[in-house]
Amino acid sequence: MGGRDTIRPLHPEHVLSRFKSCSDTTQIDGQAIYLGILHNHYGHFLCETLSRLWAIDSVDSHARLVLLVTDAGVPGFVDDFFRMAGLQDRLVYVRTPVCVESLVIPDAAVIYPHLFHPAFLRLTRSVLERTAFLSDNETAPLFVSRGNLVPGYSRYVVGERMLHEAMVRAGATIVSPETLGIAEQIRLFNAHRRIVGYAGSAMHNLLFTTGDKDVLYYSARAIPKIYRLIDKDLRNRARYVDAHLLSCPGMLAFEIGFKPEVLDLPGVVQEISSFLGVELVLEGLDHLAYQKCAVVEFNTASMLRYVVEQRARGSSTLEAEFADLEHSHVFDREMIARSMQRSPVLRKFFGDIGWEKSAHNFSY
Repeated sequence: MGGRDTIRPLHPEHVLSRFKSCSDTTQIDGQAIYLGILHNHYGHFLCETLSRLWAIDSVDSHARLVLLVTDAGVPGFVDDFFRMAGLQDRLVYVRTPVCVESLVIPDAAVIYPHLFHPAFLRLTRSVLERTAFLSDNETAPLFVSRGNLVPGYSRYVVGERMLHEAMVRAGATIVSPETLGIAEQIRLFNAHRRIVGYAGSAMHNLLFTTGDKDVLYYSARAIPKIYRLIDKDLRNRARYVDAHLLSCPGMLAFEIGFKPEVLDLPGVVQEISSFLGVELVLEGLDHLAYQKCAVVEFNTASMLRYVVEQRARGSSTLEAEFADLEHSHVFDREMIARSMQRSPVLRKFFGDIGWEKSAHNFSY
């Protein structure tokens, strides 16, 4: 400040001497690759945590792989990936200071969401050589569904459940990625040539395919540039569908973290029908009827998210707020019931207020 330098370089020996004075410092002998922070989010793990691992064949065959672990811990899919890649014995999860004899810091092949370098595909080839997954051996399209995610916790997409049902009727293979291990997800993405899905984390499984796929992404928000960059280097033939439906009258305006996205479902169905060469059918649902359903689904998903967030903050007014809402708005009873089955927080809240005995303003 005040015109003087505030950042001064320290000599490496000085830095090392400070670490060596710590009683909990761990020494890593030999060579190691710095992979950076361990991202607990599936898509960011695939794109960013693994973005330096392209250099694995350029270092010593016994080099350790250094990951910085946050307080969130290590998700199961992380160990599953490194086990699948045959690298689990080389992992070092860093939670306290370490001294590394020789640390290699490769450039990141991915800077999310605007840079993708084809060097990343060296890792892809290494993983596929080891796993030997079959490619394009399934003729049915693969639909990557978000229909089983719990409202109130995940980014909710209004219209996804109805699209899921239409894809089932069209004969697609349906996958709910959150129910599968990472190896099975990647196997399925390799097995199917035609893949349809919301532009979210699961679609980054394409990074570990041979490419040359026909892919359709849809989203009610802007699709990040990274998808296009990855598809270009994988030689995928991809469509990117902007499926945002403008707000409908009656939508609640909760102050919540992730507001539900509302698909222009008739538009998405038309695009997918053209893409697959098969007419998808929304049974008994015209555009106006969908808008009415979308309002109920949007409000229910928003309300569930609001309940989860307010319970975490210890709100003392939540029960009274909900009592007012249920007299003035229609909510989806089936969605609430499904969410209660999978969320202790929602199960306790709705159990405490006795909503199951209430007969007003719920759709069935």
